[in-house]
Amino acid sequence: KATKAEAEAFSKLKVNYRAVIGDLNYLCCTTQPDIAFAVGNLSQFLNNPGTTHWEAALHVLQYLKGSSNVSLKILKINCNDNTLVGYTDADWSNCI
Repeated sequence: KATKAEAEAFSKLKVNYRAVIGDLNYLCCTTQPDIAFAVGNLSQFLNNPGTTHWEAALHVLQYLKGSSNVSLKILKINCNDNTLVGYTDADWSNCI
């Protein structure tokens, strides 16, 4: 929970914390699953947000702005074959 001083400072900002977190939640569910953990944590403070929570929400927005040109591309290489092949660089600590 936010301290009383943080809650008072946040109320002076006159921002709608719930709306921002709602928008982030929508993005998380539709196009940006990588922010799910951050949005889930920020959602816990909808009833009593403070300046720290607002700054964290702004940090998530800055991350989204900085990663707007990153995407996942799925290409069809062979038109006759309908199999899906995926590659990753994760090796689960060298476990085959």
